[in-house]
Amino acid sequence: MEWLLPSDVHASFALREAVGGHALVADILAQREYADPAEARAFLDPDAYSPAPATDLPDLETAAARLVDAINNEER
Repeated sequence: MEWLLPSDVHASFALREAVGGHALVADILAQREYADPAEARAFLDPDAYSPAPATDLPDLETAAARLVDAINNEER
């Protein structure tokens, strides 16, 4: 498998400042479409983290059933 990164996405000065001046962190966030400094700070702040409910995950019941089968069959 090969990693595919967006080409030549560079963070703004404001985004770089928002992450403490770390150019690499800012560029990676910009590549992942966190260009707004407020969104980037919220993404990086563990106190601001709000996980989505598990019910939002697609095929959760299918995955859970597969895990139960694997445990019951002593699969690795």
